[in-house]
Amino acid sequence: MVYIADVFIYLFSISDRLIQTTEDRIGSVYKKVMLKQFTDGSFRSEIKPAPWMGYIGPTIKGETGDVLYIHFRNLASRPYGLHPHNVQYFKDSEGSLYMDGTSGRDKLDDAVPPGQTYTYRWFMQNTFAPTKDDDNCIPVGYHPHIRSNKDIDTGLVGILLICKPGTLNPDNSRKDVDREFVLYADTVNETNSWLIDQSLNLCLNPQRCRQLFNQKNGAFITDTLMYSINGYIYGNLPDFPVYDGEKVAFYAMGLNLGVHVFGVQGQSFTFKRKRTHAVVFGIAWFEGFYMTARNPGRWMIFCKVNYHFNHGMAAFVNVMPRPGVLPPAIIRRTRRYFIAVEEIVWEYRPFGRVLARVGKGSTERSRIEERFFTSDGAVGGRFVKAVFIEYTDGSFQRRKKRCKDEKHLGILGPPVRVEVGEMLEIILLNKASRPYSFNPFGVAFTKDNEGAFYKNDRYSNEVSGAAAMPGKQCRYIFTVPWDYGPTKEDPQCVTETYQSFVDYARDQYSGLVGPLLICKPGTLNARGRQRGVNKEFFLMLMNWFEQDSWYFNQSISLAMLNGKMVDQENDMLRDVNTLRAINGRVFGNIGGFDMCVGDQVSWHVLGFGERFDYQNPVFEGNNVQYDGRMIDHVSVLPGTSQTVYMTPDNPGKWLLHAGQLETQTDGMVTRYNVDTCNRPLPVSVPVFEKTVIRRIYIAAVDVIWDYAPRKINIVTMGDLRDPNTPGNLYVRNTDMFIGTQYKKTVYREFYDASFSTQVQRTEKDNHLGILGPFIKAAVGDVIEVVFKNMASFDNSIYLKNLPLDNEMSKHLRNGVKPGDVKIYRWLVPERSGPGRNEPNCVGYTYNSPVYPHKDIATGLIGPLLICKRGVLDVYGNRMDKTNREFALAFVIFNEANSHYFDENVRERAPNRTNLDDSIFQQSNNKFSINGFIFSNIPNLEMIEGDTIAWYTFSFGNFNGIHSNHFHGQTFIKTSASSFRDDVVGVVPGSYETVEMFADNPGTWFVHCHLGLHMSAGMMDTYTILPRNHRGPYRVGPQMLRRARIGRALRRRIVY
Repeated sequence: MVYIADVFIYLFSISDRLIQTTEDRIGSVYKKVMLKQFTDGSFRSEIKPAPWMGYIGPTIKGETGDVLYIHFRNLASRPYGLHPHNVQYFKDSEGSLYMDGTSGRDKLDDAVPPGQTYTYRWFMQNTFAPTKDDDNCIPVGYHPHIRSNKDIDTGLVGILLICKPGTLNPDNSRKDVDREFVLYADTVNETNSWLIDQSLNLCLNPQRCRQLFNQKNGAFITDTLMYSINGYIYGNLPDFPVYDGEKVAFYAMGLNLGVHVFGVQGQSFTFKRKRTHAVVFGIAWFEGFYMTARNPGRWMIFCKVNYHFNHGMAAFVNVMPRPGVLPPAIIRRTRRYFIAVEEIVWEYRPFGRVLARVGKGSTERSRIEERFFTSDGAVGGRFVKAVFIEYTDGSFQRRKKRCKDEKHLGILGPPVRVEVGEMLEIILLNKASRPYSFNPFGVAFTKDNEGAFYKNDRYSNEVSGAAAMPGKQCRYIFTVPWDYGPTKEDPQCVTETYQSFVDYARDQYSGLVGPLLICKPGTLNARGRQRGVNKEFFLMLMNWFEQDSWYFNQSISLAMLNGKMVDQENDMLRDVNTLRAINGRVFGNIGGFDMCVGDQVSWHVLGFGERFDYQNPVFEGNNVQYDGRMIDHVSVLPGTSQTVYMTPDNPGKWLLHAGQLETQTDGMVTRYNVDTCNRPLPVSVPVFEKTVIRRIYIAAVDVIWDYAPRKINIVTMGDLRDPNTPGNLYVRNTDMFIGTQYKKTVYREFYDASFSTQVQRTEKDNHLGILGPFIKAAVGDVIEVVFKNMASFDNSIYLKNLPLDNEMSKHLRNGVKPGDVKIYRWLVPERSGPGRNEPNCVGYTYNSPVYPHKDIATGLIGPLLICKRGVLDVYGNRMDKTNREFALAFVIFNEANSHYFDENVRERAPNRTNLDDSIFQQSNNKFSINGFIFSNIPNLEMIEGDTIAWYTFSFGNFNGIHSNHFHGQTFIKTSASSFRDDVVGVVPGSYETVEMFADNPGTWFVHCHLGLHMSAGMMDTYTILPRNHRGPYRVGPQMLRRARIGRALRRRIVY
């Protein structure tokens, strides 16, 4: 039974910064609204939560087949409701306010008035249940959804647990774990809370704080952003208590702003059946992860994104000793490394020139490249750094020479390798001028061997951590128990990292990072290298914020700049002193990525850095095997790492670059070389009796595109043309603002090579909007694109994840001149198709690669579908069980990067002279789905019982990470395994395919769950029509009947 009400409380948190209440700052105490659990329907006797719960609402649990009855009483001062993820509900229990065509009783659940009670019914149907590959319980969130970002920032959040039958005890605890904890990490914007007006009264000078708030003062708002765990910052959350040897389940979620990467010092997790030391979640990515607690002590649990950690996103897991628990039996052998920390002068561009770039070279690009090296305030390409250097023995007299295969390592420390059941001994000599340490992730160690420095006692100012002082040595002992090693679902070596952790972020930016491989027993040969692998490469894409390095002042002196003239708080100077590098080199100045056709290559991709380091390295020409998929990219975030394998079959010199458009433009690019080595080329395409040639005529066409033909905010129900309606900025149309209509260039299909008649879109593909047409093929087919450039600038069409030769790649990047026609052909090999367990068709993308950041901003993107053999007929129609296909592109179009921006300003905002005005710049960022904002996509419609394929992808920059949430339905995401969800996340340059069984009729919300994106228009609806619907897909005023609900196994009732 669950009794929930929302009530007022004060939130207390104490920190070293952002916590002091002053004349012009609120501090750390805010008025909140919480969800509370009660014993019965009188709502008088509260069930007290555990101290570590903070302000999170109660954890609601159920098993497949259950029906949850949630009696919700609103004891607060404004309307609220409850909206769950990942369970089935009718329209009268969705708890979400938007224009969905319902009325009457179906609207009562959306916003419960103060003092009223409402009962929600949530069904844990089989079609919404955990899959066989899911954990026994999957966590999802629940929260109000009137204005969800404001509701969440006000404090109304909770976790719902959906379990497989037989998992729960009668008291609702789990049978299969010893401890359960909820971890809610979010960037809480207190100025966005419904109660900000009351919180402003907590300032010492409320009038001054209110003035700053009304002025939207940037510094004031920044200081009200709370990077919190369960509502606390800087370790003030009461500890998560656990005993040594216990199996612990963590249920993690973020909801509103930011992606988080959490780890626990000295501990290791299983996550989605794989081994890791860090788990990614956030913006409605709900995750369960598990650990077996080892080594008594108080261990820090923290977000590994530098900015989040520095702003307080840390707490503690207290592992308490338990009599009779013995440490795991290990130590088959000891691997010993002698490593020194040394200060050097590092060259980001040692060759002094650009050796690789993404797109066509131009004067404009040269200016972008040179601003890092010649502009005022830029230190240039030479910086003082500290790096890890390996030595041959404990005398530290002779460096261990890096061999040819290690040339690519660049600034990285030496690769450290260890097998399960072994001990790792590190002898660290500090030759630098300040203290440093050695802290690995993913291995076990005692508190005496921990290389991380932090205040480990709530009531003491002492700091724990083992470090080497300048000129001194420090010996570290680490172990790899069996429950820290790769699982059967993992590759033979799991990629982890190590770093100095005296200061988590500054030590990174100073250069002290390196790779660690944790391998299955018997994987490493006598030389310590992986068996069965010909080449082993380590890859780190990172934004180096040199102003956060310990040595920035020395670097200023090295560059002979006047330190007094370098304003270190100036954002522009911070930008020019941020180097976007691969292994510490920019614009192709890192080499050594050399391999032969047919080699077995392991790539170990490392993630470090800042909140914008959502890296997505792209391998052109070949692809990699990752989690049962064959794709051209792999995603890593700060604190995460991945192992992927490549068997190159396409010789040539290929680009390896960031997926983010801005960072690839700014230098995060290099080349890798595939040589034939006198070997025969492997046969990558099955031989069929008849090759199907799928020919399509596509042109780049200029259009006047309208982002919002209908200007209604479907959440607030307001007219967007009204200046007081949220979202008005994005449709504002005056002589100073462009509005929603822009000249753009898009891909469009034509009937033949005359390019005289454009193919008119139908109900099947109207939803594509600004996107080009579906390009479809099956494994073994040949795709032939007859392409005409009908625009006014050079462009072309590049199909991702398909092989091409160097000559074709060069032509694609040089582009097709306006008015010219070019024929491109791609053969579809098996390694570009769906993996063995993947859906029959998977979605990729295509775009113009000439000036990617401009071409994409102008509109040149589209969906590519590759299917298994025999799935498509000769017309490209699917012959399997899939009834409908939809592509959704979550893209923030920055119109200032468009080829036509100057023309659009001149024609539609003629009196605009200040293009640097921040409000004007924001108005030209269109937070779109398929080029539409605020629910303008046509024909997102299907019929009950349909099987739907959704192809979701993203292009963009650091803010192009999106979280696509479907109301009313769930989907299955399948790669090596299958998992149930209702949110699919994408980062710039990535693509995902999910399958949905539409069994819940209604008009349902689909939106990016990141609050800022949704409020700016990244939202729409899709409609499931009832099974008895006849005729074409049309939404009418008919009443949508209830979905069929199976017989409940158990009713969890609230009176």
